[in-house]
Amino acid sequence: MEIAIKNIITLIIGILIGSIIGYFIFRNIKYIGPDSNIIVKQTYLDNNGKKYKYKPIITVCPINYSMGKLHDPNFKEKH
Repeated sequence: MEIAIKNIITLIIGILIGSIIGYFIFRNIKYIGPDSNIIVKQTYLDNNGKKYKYKPIITVCPINYSMGKLHDPNFKEKH
């Protein structure tokens, strides 16, 4: 009877330690950047004191770039 209780306690302690180690190894860290609405509304100064604001521009990535061809050293863009 004592051996069964020791095995159950060992099992529970093993599961707890494994859960704690697994949490730190497999947790997903989310990196969240600044909100673009805040960036667009702010006014910035350059080195000469000139004020400017960012304008949001929608851009579409061409398939040549997005399919990893930029990593190919022999890739040349068609003009």
